[in-house]
Amino acid sequence: MTSYLAEPFSLEIAFLFGAFVNALSFIGILILLPSMPVEEKMSFGKQIRILRKSALWLNIATVTFLFAAMFSVYSYFAEYLAKVTDMNSSLISIMLFIFGVTMILGNHLFGIFLQKSIVNTVIFFPILYLVVYLLVYYLGSYLVPMIFMVFICGIAHSGGLIVGQTWLISEAKEAPEFGNSLFVSFSNLGIALGTSIGGWFISQLGIHQLIWSGFTFTLLSFLLIIIKLKCFNSSNQASLSS
Repeated sequence: MTSYLAEPFSLEIAFLFGAFVNALSFIGILILLPSMPVEEKMSFGKQIRILRKSALWLNIATVTFLFAAMFSVYSYFAEYLAKVTDMNSSLISIMLFIFGVTMILGNHLFGIFLQKSIVNTVIFFPILYLVVYLLVYYLGSYLVPMIFMVFICGIAHSGGLIVGQTWLISEAKEAPEFGNSLFVSFSNLGIALGTSIGGWFISQLGIHQLIWSGFTFTLLSFLLIIIKLKCFNSSNQASLSS
């Protein structure tokens, strides 16, 4: 929405709209979020001990590569639509707005999938992303197919957020708050890594080849998931069956 407002009005209006939305979010959290007092205080050492788990580090690496896969392309998606698909700035703003709206749908869909099976959803997600990236690469120069792909990309992108968080937290049940902080830290590391490598792909190979950056990181995350399931299959089934 901010991208859309920047085109007909100004960048200042876009930023003011963003500030307004954040203010509404703050008020909503302040009023509506229920108080959840700590029932059992965990020591710092007890929380840190989960870092001894090799399975957790595999999940952390998976999340890092997963976010690198997502944001190496998403960070430059507007540029891709402009240069490869030849969309004008107004249409790109609309596409980004649609992308954001479809992310809401993706959150609900992948939430349902994860409730049914965490393992199957985690395996399915990178396969879906690989297919999406191949389609975006080969259909990139066609306007109508790419408009359709924006819907698919929005759904898939939002899925990565909830899938990545669930996968990491599944190995941090002893200290879920600390596990969530690890998710935030390493997902941001993945964003930084993906954005940097994506920029390198553009500068060295051109904007159309950007997709292979996301494809490579997605493949790496998929391989780590398979390694995790192969090496920790019995304990993983016990921890994820719920």
